[in-house]
Amino acid sequence: MPAVQLSLLRSQLEELSWYFEEPEEFQRALGRLFELYSDRTYRPGQVAGSVPLSQAYHIPPLVLQQLSIAFEDLCLEKPDSALALADRLWQDPYLEVRQTAGALLGLLPAERSTDVLQRLRAWSQPEEEKVLVQYLLDQGSRRVRQQHTGEYIDLIRDWLSGKPAYQAFGLRALLPLVEDHHFENIPLVFTLISPLIAENPGPVQNELLAILQALSRRVPVEAGFFLSQMVTLNRNQVVQRLARRCLPLLTPRAQENLRPLLSNHPR
Repeated sequence: MPAVQLSLLRSQLEELSWYFEEPEEFQRALGRLFELYSDRTYRPGQVAGSVPLSQAYHIPPLVLQQLSIAFEDLCLEKPDSALALADRLWQDPYLEVRQTAGALLGLLPAERSTDVLQRLRAWSQPEEEKVLVQYLLDQGSRRVRQQHTGEYIDLIRDWLSGKPAYQAFGLRALLPLVEDHHFENIPLVFTLISPLIAENPGPVQNELLAILQALSRRVPVEAGFFLSQMVTLNRNQVVQRLARRCLPLLTPRAQENLRPLLSNHPR
């Protein structure tokens, strides 16, 4: 993987900005830039199911990070151009180009929340690669979830009330909120995930685990109480497994309270 010289990259991104209002030219120039930083030695793992659905350049994460920094002002000043550009880039076959589309959504001014939410909903589809959807929800929702939290949570509610594939989107969209210490309505998170744990957590257990572990790190006392409730009310092996995976993150007192409940259930 080529080393990234920050000064050179910033100069290249400045040149790229010349095409900001020309989506087709920008897409071509972005592809050339990513090709310069691509890892031609990358080989996908041999684990079953690990082959990516998208083509990828395998560029250093720093390139995407600097791209977001470089284009924030332009997205705020020219939101219509930014949306047109994001729509174009989302159609590209390469993972990092589509991630750029998601990043542009997160840089749009807060008053364009409707446009952003429409694309988050439309672009999050079961056939898309998980890593792409997670990036879209993490980066594409950045300004919306901070300044239009209620609308963002409405989208999450819609997803959580749907089929398991869409419930997974709702949980992935919820994760950045839990990890954002400016978001304080943690009781709402417990309320949103309780029905999934009570009904059928199996299909979304990986997403639930990520949420529960994030909650355990952020509010270990409350998370311990919640897990004790869930284990007591739901005699389900998946729930026991989730609780065990969170146990090391809880306070010593919460662990003491939870362990006896887990020992009463088979693994």
